[in-house]
Amino acid sequence: MKQSRRRFWSWLLGTAGLIVLLATLVVGMRVHRYSKTQAIVESMGGALNRARAPTWLRNVVGDRFTESFFKEFGLSLPDAHIDDDLFSSLMPHLSQTGSFNYVWLRDTSITDKSIKQLLTLGDLESVNLTGTDISDAALKMIAESETITFLDLSDTKITDDGLSKLTVMSQLRWLHLDHTAVTNDGMTQLKVLSNLEYLSVVNTDVDEEGTRVLQAAIPKLEISDD
Repeated sequence: MKQSRRRFWSWLLGTAGLIVLLATLVVGMRVHRYSKTQAIVESMGGALNRARAPTWLRNVVGDRFTESFFKEFGLSLPDAHIDDDLFSSLMPHLSQTGSFNYVWLRDTSITDKSIKQLLTLGDLESVNLTGTDISDAALKMIAESETITFLDLSDTKITDDGLSKLTVMSQLRWLHLDHTAVTNDGMTQLKVLSNLEYLSVVNTDVDEEGTRVLQAAIPKLEISDD
């Protein structure tokens, strides 16, 4: 009987030790991947941000441990030298890092070609493509997202034709279209976005009539046009 108990406790301790070892290896691999990706992103002039665990948990087990399990990230690459090829080379590292909450590629040189890859990074909620080389073709892909609530398309090549693709994004709440070729016709199409809270159309061909029609359809909507 005593020998059976000893074998049981020996097995239990051995199993527990193996679990701890495996957990340590997993944590170490995740930390390594994150650190490597962070270094690459920073070398490109960008930033990789991570959602943080609650303060009480970080106080108990430390930042380094909790970082491995809070796998929601944000990416910011505001630099003109980032083009489709460079972004594509970064994608394998980003994909292995975790799920992304937001991606900001403001003033980069990416085109429609990069959008499909961008949308594979997770359940994105915020996407900033200001000053990029995207066109209406990109909006067809972006419209497939069911999670994006903030979208900045300012200073891009989009038109009213592209806006028509966004009408299926019922979750959209903030939309920036400054310095684009959108017109009153585009505003008419946006009337179906009942959850829209903020729209910016500074320096576009949208006039008072266009904003009035949209405001009537979505009374709570705040519109910035100057």
